[in-house]
Amino acid sequence: HEGVDAIVIASYLVTALQSIVSRNIDPTDSAVISFGKIEGGHKGNIICDEVKLTGTLRTLNEDTRHLIKE
Repeated sequence: HEGVDAIVIASYLVTALQSIVSRNIDPTDSAVISFGKIEGGHKGNIICDEVKLTGTLRTLNEDTRHLIKE
């Protein structure tokens, strides 16, 4: 009951990072945060304590890229 489920935390992180673009970037400025791979766990009945997210951040504007990274 005291364990931390890294997969659940990763899912919250993906959702939060997606909202950066939708809530903070001007719609006329192009920006995309995408995750193509989420790795974690070894068995279906064991809570995972580590997750690896792999993705990209793409923008057309350097200032927008800097804002998202902050």
